[in-house]
Amino acid sequence: LVATDVAARGLDIKGVSMVVNYDSANSTEDHVHRIGRTGRAGEKGRSVTFLTRSGEDAWKAVGIAEVMEKAGCPVPPEMRQIVDRMLARRQQSKALDQQWDNLPKVLMVAEKPSVCKLIADHLSRGRSRFRKGQSRAVQTYEFVAWFAPAQSKCRILTTSTIGHVFGLDFGRNKVPDIADLYWDQCKKTIEENTAKNRIVEHLQELAPDCEYLALWLPFGKEGGDI
Repeated sequence: LVATDVAARGLDIKGVSMVVNYDSANSTEDHVHRIGRTGRAGEKGRSVTFLTRSGEDAWKAVGIAEVMEKAGCPVPPEMRQIVDRMLARRQQSKALDQQWDNLPKVLMVAEKPSVCKLIADHLSRGRSRFRKGQSRAVQTYEFVAWFAPAQSKCRILTTSTIGHVFGLDFGRNKVPDIADLYWDQCKKTIEENTAKNRIVEHLQELAPDCEYLALWLPFGKEGGDI
């Protein structure tokens, strides 16, 4: 059976002797549910997870190692090296947090995750760090850089949306002049995909501590997207 995370919960298929995670789960909790498809009802089972040595997989290795240790499974030496390296980086990040605490905060929001990554890489010169948020659909990158409106170095959080956050339903669909819609009574609704991926909650979590907001908006020749 080849499946996505849909199969991580709610399935009880008898006789599954092994689970193979070709792509690691997004969280330790999801990892536990995935591998729980084997070894059910007192039976024994085995799980295999493919991990790379860097990037997001390296951080996921920390949680997977904790699960293995609780289950009494030995952590392979190569994986232990990765885990120890990431735990050391976590300690360094905590030390940096203390240095950054007094800096003004800037929230930058791009139109999509790929643009967010480009902005973070460019402005930080490749020295941004990944930060987890409310939504798994978008990423947040954090770094310190000079921010001209504040005339000082700032702690910059760069993230994105995944399309329109809100939709507008106008009371009148037909008007003599399109400018009349400016005064129309309209209803603002959260787009279905936005709600599903918790984009609003993600932005609300990042925004309160920030003193500046910078929006990276695309626009065509006529400015239609803006």
